[in-house]
Amino acid sequence: MMSYSAKIFLLLYLFVFVVFISGQPLNGDSYYYWDWSYHLALSYYDGPPFIAYAIRALTTIFGNHVYSLDLLLLIAIIVTVGVIFRLGQQLFNSAAASMAMMIWLLTLNVVNTFFVHAVYDTPLIMFWALTFYAFVQLVRSKQRRYYYYCAVFAGLMLLSKYTGVLLLISMFLLCILEKNYRFVWRSPHSYLAILITLLISSPLLVWNWQHGWASFHYQLAHGFATYHLSAWVNIVKYLHDSITGANVAFIALLYVLAVHYREIMSDQRLRLLLLPTFVTWIFFLFSGFFSLTLPSWNAPFMFTNALMLGSLCHRGMQSRWLRSAFLIALAIPTVTVLIMLRFEPLAAFKSLPRSVTIPAVFMPPAVARNLLQQLPPQLYQQQPL
Repeated sequence: MMSYSAKIFLLLYLFVFVVFISGQPLNGDSYYYWDWSYHLALSYYDGPPFIAYAIRALTTIFGNHVYSLDLLLLIAIIVTVGVIFRLGQQLFNSAAASMAMMIWLLTLNVVNTFFVHAVYDTPLIMFWALTFYAFVQLVRSKQRRYYYYCAVFAGLMLLSKYTGVLLLISMFLLCILEKNYRFVWRSPHSYLAILITLLISSPLLVWNWQHGWASFHYQLAHGFATYHLSAWVNIVKYLHDSITGANVAFIALLYVLAVHYREIMSDQRLRLLLLPTFVTWIFFLFSGFFSLTLPSWNAPFMFTNALMLGSLCHRGMQSRWLRSAFLIALAIPTVTVLIMLRFEPLAAFKSLPRSVTIPAVFMPPAVARNLLQQLPPQLYQQQPL
């Protein structure tokens, strides 16, 4: 059971979240995907289609306004928190699970993702958590139904964002490296599950096949062909963004890897959590040789990172006050950024695009488009709207 203090923290957090985002303009990309929902397709040049269908469903049911996009964020937070607590409870205990939940909620990358965006990463993180949860249940219980839960969630994860493949690579490596997990290769359910995942994610392949693999070419060019300054500058910036985006959670990750490496490698539960964190982090670190990575790309692996840190913090910080101090240190930059985002006099110092303050973003894309059509034609003679 979740402790009383953890329940109070979660309720207070959700209350702050609802008050903060209620009716507020989101990040500019959110309206880009909102416009997608008016033009549903198998996929899109910029990426997978799940976000468009999710927005279309919510705006159809709850109304065509920004509150429906807020609901998508709220659903993703609640589902992911539930998975973190449940998984932490199963792998360790309720106290470690509560610590993991609070670490995840206070991590700056997570807050930036959910408090200002309704983008690819919103459903990606939710389905990343659900896919990994189903995988853990499979390797621990060996019950066949988890093959299919994992397959469905993995397919939806790939429909959310291409980087979901990093979790699938991690799961594949775990089933090779961990002797106790190799049973999956002997089961016909594994191969049927792979087919189901391919079937669910097939709209990506069909659309790309119809359009000369345009989206894949774009993503490769976007992710592996833009040096900006230099490879080493990109890598240094990525490490800087990792530290500032996860603040003490990333520093704690580096610390436990350096100090508790043997303990982690001797504990199958911690190895299970380490590999997805490590694979994702190393992939984006390596991609720094080719492009400038963004701090928000780290957000998915904060899920397993929080679970691992929750366990080690609970075990290593015997004093309740010490654990509270760790959470406060985690919360300070997060709260500071939220204050800067909320109060317009401080907004000039924030790193988010200024376009989010334009009043038009409160409108559904169709309304904004109709208003734009009324502009004098000379404003867009060079390029049609």
